[in-house]
Amino acid sequence: GVLGRPAVWRAIEACTGVLMLALAALVLRG
Repeated sequence: GVLGRPAVWRAIEACTGVLMLALAALVLRG
């Protein structure tokens, strides 16, 4: 919808979220 976020932006947020978790895991392991 007009008030909702575009699907592309939601996909980008999901990708960034996964990257953040991956970086956190690497930092904790390191």
